[in-house]
Amino acid sequence: MRHSSCQQGFSLLEVLVAMIVAALTLGVILNLFSTTSKSASLNTHYRNAVQVAESTMEQLASHPLLTSQVEGNESEYRWQASITPWETASTESVRSPFVLYQIEVQVSWGNRQDYPVVLKTLRLGGPS
Repeated sequence: MRHSSCQQGFSLLEVLVAMIVAALTLGVILNLFSTTSKSASLNTHYRNAVQVAESTMEQLASHPLLTSQVEGNESEYRWQASITPWETASTESVRSPFVLYQIEVQVSWGNRQDYPVVLKTLRLGGPS
């Protein structure tokens, strides 16, 4: 019987190394997909929170503006809004029958209390 110098098949060590490399590669790919999925979900929540803030701001601005604090819920989003007269840093006193108001709306959801979406705008109110 002659022994062939050519090796046929793979050794057990080669198979184990190939499986370890494949497992590590698969783990990295799955982690990448998981991170991307979480990021997409967070982006969806931010986009929805901005829409809630914009619609709330428009509703508040469509009524006569008065200094106030209001809050509410829309679906899973909680919002707080404040309407305050806007203070200028100018030393000049400008007499006007109109008042400039700042409307600020904060929207948060779930456990994202620390990073709410905040929108601010200035609107001209009627005579004071």
